[in-house]
Amino acid sequence: MRTKRVATALAGVALLTSTLAHAEEQFQLEEVIVTASKRAESSRDVAGAVAALGREQLEAINASNFQDFATYVPGVSSLGLGIGQNQVVVRGVTTGAQSSSTVALLVDEIPIGSSSAFAQGAYALDYNAFDLQRIELLSGPQGTLYGASAMGGLLKYVTQAPDLGIFEERLQAEVSSSRHGRSNYAGRMAINAPVIRDQLGVRAVAYLEDSGGVIDDPARGRNDVDSAKAVGGRFSVLGKLGEHADIRLSATYQDIERDGSTLVDRYVTGQPVRGEYEQSVLLDEPLEQNIQLYSAVINWDLSWATLTSATGWQELELSTDADNTALYGALFRTGTAVPFNTPVSNRTEKFTQELRLASPTGGSFEWLVGAFYADEDSRNETQLRNWLDPDGNLGGVPLFKGVIPTKYEEIAVFGTGAVHFSERFDVALGVRYSEDRQDYRQLFQGVVSNPLNPFAITESGATSKESVTTYLFSPRFRLSEGVLLYGRVASGYRPGGPNFVTVNSSGQPIGNPTFDPDSLWNYEVGTKTTFLNGRATLDASVYLIDWSDIQLTVNRGGVNQLENGGEAQVKGVELSGRYMPISGLTLGGSATYTDAQLTQDSPALGARDGQRLPLSPRFSSALTADYLFPVGQRAEGLMGVSYRYLGERTSGFDGSPVRPQYDLDAFSLVDLRVGVRLEAFDVRLFVDNVFDELGEVSALSTARTVNPAAPVRVSIAQPRTIGLSITMNFSH
Repeated sequence: MRTKRVATALAGVALLTSTLAHAEEQFQLEEVIVTASKRAESSRDVAGAVAALGREQLEAINASNFQDFATYVPGVSSLGLGIGQNQVVVRGVTTGAQSSSTVALLVDEIPIGSSSAFAQGAYALDYNAFDLQRIELLSGPQGTLYGASAMGGLLKYVTQAPDLGIFEERLQAEVSSSRHGRSNYAGRMAINAPVIRDQLGVRAVAYLEDSGGVIDDPARGRNDVDSAKAVGGRFSVLGKLGEHADIRLSATYQDIERDGSTLVDRYVTGQPVRGEYEQSVLLDEPLEQNIQLYSAVINWDLSWATLTSATGWQELELSTDADNTALYGALFRTGTAVPFNTPVSNRTEKFTQELRLASPTGGSFEWLVGAFYADEDSRNETQLRNWLDPDGNLGGVPLFKGVIPTKYEEIAVFGTGAVHFSERFDVALGVRYSEDRQDYRQLFQGVVSNPLNPFAITESGATSKESVTTYLFSPRFRLSEGVLLYGRVASGYRPGGPNFVTVNSSGQPIGNPTFDPDSLWNYEVGTKTTFLNGRATLDASVYLIDWSDIQLTVNRGGVNQLENGGEAQVKGVELSGRYMPISGLTLGGSATYTDAQLTQDSPALGARDGQRLPLSPRFSSALTADYLFPVGQRAEGLMGVSYRYLGERTSGFDGSPVRPQYDLDAFSLVDLRVGVRLEAFDVRLFVDNVFDELGEVSALSTARTVNPAAPVRVSIAQPRTIGLSITMNFSH
């Protein structure tokens, strides 16, 4: 069946290209400028795997949130539980559900999210993609320039800066309908205005998106329980400070509210427990994610160097609630007669400051030096509740209440230098020294944390301090004008820190009081080739990752703790390319092979040497074809088709005492789009997931640790969605 669908998609591409007339004028692919090395440079010159999706590409694939574009980027997968709840995985660097992220996230110059393991920093911000300039993804560790948690890579959202020369207004309305669910609506707006032409300008973005949901819960008589709303906006001011300096002030607000989860019930064999798009829970599972982000970025050209100051302040809130009756009903032997839920809320306030100096480009020696400081305060509150009791107790006994206030500080200095031995050959070196300090406190109550005295509030705390150095070595050789060869050796890490503390029935502490940083080294060689007079590009890279002291989530006495254990190795190949055979037609594609596995037994994971790391497909690929063609004298038509494939993955490890194994099937998605673009109007009709493929994105199986009869909860891809988008553009 899959082969037939691939053939259908390729036939669509063939039909598309067969209708085209060859143009005589010269044409070539547009150059993509990225800021991967904290300098603006062509993606063709970056010595490393970098993928960039510009505004046109994001609009072509109708991308609004992370899951909309993730499968288009080589080497990316995720633990996706719905909008607002995604853990990003790059190059297979994950152990499944994690406490902290292995991929760093930035909005422009500002790192987003917590680096601590106690503040739900593993869930990446689902940043809205409307009116972005581009999205950049850097594969492999970026610890030298970006510090903690950039082990697997870096995901960067680059917003549109105000244009000081033109007035522009964009209005967009979108309506769509998903099979098995209700209709979806969205309204978006972007306004750019020069206040003082060529000196001061502003840009404002606002959006409201309403997703109707597709998951039903017939036992409770509820349909479309995963419906969600996202509302937010951005405001940016750009001003010139004389001839050689500028300042940009930005503010972002975004709020996501989801009524329930996107999880469906499956037997361990993969068969639906009920309907394919159905779940059965006793309690609601709402989510709310909120962010406020404020930043000030100053660039000052000193002629001999450019000084950049990036100041950021953010407030992040994430609240979730899960029905855990299947797990705790078995643990407390109450079955389903007593519903249990686990509300979790986290609030993080984070201040960051970076200063750096960068030499001009073009000399025999280019250098960049900088210093970074981060200060974050978080408060995580978790409770296990008997939903039938006003106080959440069971038989008058409190089950679990936990409050974890933490403070995390990072101070770092870093530098990179590139020596140009000739016009063709150069070598880049980099180093970063970081000091991380964490102050940790816990206030626990309940039978889970203290079986001897569940009514007492036990308080404990600890402080940790660690220093970590990361490195970069990267030679680069231009074989010819259009062929770049590079090598890359780089390291990355995640911070360690104090651990959760709980006691056994004898009152003795369980588990280790601290856990250490984990780290990895990435060894990579690659090539970037531009040929056919700039009409085609081909990138290829081969890499080997050694990951040691892996941070693992283990259950000790009913409480999850963090431990170090085991080593892993990831081997992979990444290919990507673009081709413009005739004017207006752009073909693109990517393919990855990833072999991610443990290289020693890990009893804490219940895993053996040689087992695959979870959520990491051996094969994944994406193909796109987009054609712009004239319609009459003043209009332009567009046609496009995309194909995405995500291979088989596992959700955990065979003997895991925390998350029993579940095999996720491979799936492929085909998307179609057609439209017409006038001077001021852009009308597009799109069909996502044309064949209504039921794609399994990720899975949770925690309840099966104590209740083998409990279903696996599987997150699924968006079913077939047909929609219409109308955009009005005005500028002068």
